[in-house]
Amino acid sequence: QLRAAAIEAGASTVYSASDSADAINDLGKAGMSVTDILTGGLSGALNLAASDGMAVGDASEYMANALSMFHLKGSQASQVADTLAAGAGKAVGNVSDFGEALNNCGAQANSFGMNIQETTGVLALFAQNGTIGAEAGTQLNSMLMKLAAPSTKASNTMKELGISAYDAQGHFVGMANFAGQLQKAEKGLTDEQRNQANATLRQLRDQGRELPVRGGESGVNKWTKAVSESGYAAEQAAAKNNNLKGDLENLGGSMESLMISVGEGAQGPLRKMVQGLDTLVDAFAGLPSGVQQTLVVMAS
Repeated sequence: QLRAAAIEAGASTVYSASDSADAINDLGKAGMSVTDILTGGLSGALNLAASDGMAVGDASEYMANALSMFHLKGSQASQVADTLAAGAGKAVGNVSDFGEALNNCGAQANSFGMNIQETTGVLALFAQNGTIGAEAGTQLNSMLMKLAAPSTKASNTMKELGISAYDAQGHFVGMANFAGQLQKAEKGLTDEQRNQANATLRQLRDQGRELPVRGGESGVNKWTKAVSESGYAAEQAAAKNNNLKGDLENLGGSMESLMISVGEGAQGPLRKMVQGLDTLVDAFAGLPSGVQQTLVVMAS
């Protein structure tokens, strides 16, 4: 089944059957089951790679890591591909930037109840404020860790400002809600109060580049919605390969798939012919230069 899927992908995408087989191997090594690979894992990885013109293996790794960190099923691979592709397509950076960022903060974000769309939306806000890639993930991870166990001074300041990261049931209120609280609380402060508050809340606000709150709740919601566009990866993949280069790559993949599907029976005679030509070329290369030139003139 996997072999057939690789051959089919080689014939229908800009990637070859060999590329598709490599993607299958990478997804399998990441722990994805055969069923999950066949029901969305492979197509998601290929669309993600094509949407950004990146290596299939890298796209497969980022996608598989995200599925694992957010405890998603392989059948949800297309959602992950859409989210990463949309982040790269609509904000500063590329798929690898968002993949590396998620590698550094995905597990922590999931422990706070954040889904991959919300997390990627916040990372897109980071990108728009100048922090991208692994550094953005490290900053978000650091902020969440500090929220999990804030210092006494920071905790007291948050209480004074009426800011709460958790609801009555002890669940994280969400990044949009929290950013809105920070933005609202700062609006009512004098310059002196704001500076005093910032001294203790620097780790939780955009001045420390650990939480972009300039847009507040609406900003986080806007980017979360932007990276949640279904089908985005496939659309971008189709658009970026809707040219002669894409046609030629499609043809190459189709030819390789054809040769594989023909089977060893037909390849036997073809291999013998190619090997015979190889022997002739080697023999010609071993002749004295004068003889080579004479034969070239006679052939002409």
